[in-house]
Amino acid sequence: MSSLRKLLPEVLALLLVCLSGPVHAIPLFAEGREEAVVVVPDEATKATRYAAQELIDHLNRATGGAFEVIAESELTAEESRYRIDVGATRSAEQRGLRTAEMEANHYVILPAREGLYLLGRDDPRAAPPVVNHHSMGSLFAVYDWLDRELGVRWLWPGESGRFIPKRAKLEIQPGDTRKGKPAVRLARFRFYSGYTPEGSDDVPGGNLDDRSYRLGYQWQLRHRVAHPTQAGSFYGHAFGSYWERFGKEHPEWFALRPDGKRGPVDQRTSLVQLCVSNPELHRQIIDDWLQNRTPERPWINGCENDRRAIDPSCRCSDCKAWDVPGALVSVQPNPWHIDSRPPEAVDAYEKVSMSDRYARFLLALLAEGKKHDPDAKVVGYAYSSYSDAPVKVKLNPDVIIAYVPPYIYPLDKGQEEASVRIWQGWKATGATMAYRPNDFLVGYPVPYLYPTQFGHDLSRYLKDGALTTDFDSCIGAWGTQGPNLYLLGRLHA
Repeated sequence: MSSLRKLLPEVLALLLVCLSGPVHAIPLFAEGREEAVVVVPDEATKATRYAAQELIDHLNRATGGAFEVIAESELTAEESRYRIDVGATRSAEQRGLRTAEMEANHYVILPAREGLYLLGRDDPRAAPPVVNHHSMGSLFAVYDWLDRELGVRWLWPGESGRFIPKRAKLEIQPGDTRKGKPAVRLARFRFYSGYTPEGSDDVPGGNLDDRSYRLGYQWQLRHRVAHPTQAGSFYGHAFGSYWERFGKEHPEWFALRPDGKRGPVDQRTSLVQLCVSNPELHRQIIDDWLQNRTPERPWINGCENDRRAIDPSCRCSDCKAWDVPGALVSVQPNPWHIDSRPPEAVDAYEKVSMSDRYARFLLALLAEGKKHDPDAKVVGYAYSSYSDAPVKVKLNPDVIIAYVPPYIYPLDKGQEEASVRIWQGWKATGATMAYRPNDFLVGYPVPYLYPTQFGHDLSRYLKDGALTTDFDSCIGAWGTQGPNLYLLGRLHA
């Protein structure tokens, strides 16, 4: 008897399936005719309408049909076509699909008997095809469905890069609700098309009149690249304006050079390095953070300025006391450094790893920030002379390390192993990891292909818990680096 009781739920489930009858496929397009209509909410946002237009454009190209979009209130009682709801329609709400409760860029796909539901939270400020920091979940639901159900592929930007399998007949199989979200919580590919001005909070820099720029960002969206922060990048070099703001009043906040002076070596003041052990500097950085932080961009930016070979790190006794004696950089500090100085002009201290120093700097900023907000987090780079993992300092998950690999593809075996070892070393400190390479700045004039190695490495970092990806210097040389760039998008999708 006890064994029969255990089987009872399974028997009842089987009876329900038998009583409900077989689940037949529902046609969307058959015999040259559209059997479905795309429905949007009466007050649909720009993002929702854009998602619906993207859907019917791909459906029409797949079938040769002429699918249409109508507002939900325009549906009549005589409407017999299968409905495809895009966005937060009343019908979706009645089924318990509530977009207001969804996280940014998360989405739901439900192929039900009475209709297909493709929806997510669509912020009224979202402005596709621009990748801005506002949620456009319904658009990601549409792209996910086109990817999985129609086999659409977006190989490169523009019409010639779109692969849409042709269908004489298109049907849908009713099934269970599936929830989706971007593969990477924060992602950004910085495509450039000439030197373009920075945009507003809603446009992340660039010229939207430039066709290459516009299509590049459309291609990103089609791979479900989500960027819910206000800035055009994840977190960039933070202190480029500090010399102009504080150089006269507080020269002690800046690096003591080997020649005994503080401040920049020339007119490139944005490259001046900081005296990172200075507690007054820490308080100023936190003051800036408190004034400028937003819900979309909440973290303390501790990313030191970029630098050339001639821009020295601080040589003051306090900063040097934060270094570990005998810890030397294991790799070329920066593959972009061009150093024309004779060897005798190079300070021997440049071979010292600054990683423990900068790890302590990030912890000092975090401690100062937590005086104001116990949930504070800080972002810093593993880059240049602080690429190697720190030797002694331990971090914690409230410290986000954006790893900038010190190598350029293609890598030999030793370089690939060293790059992974550096990543794992920083992760072992307890920090949260992000991936911030400059891979696509090299090789764009000629065929320069490394998709197997690049795909293997990127997959490794994504599976190893990369919180974000931020690919700088995407020149967009599709004719010579297309397979590399396609793999970049595909692994994010």
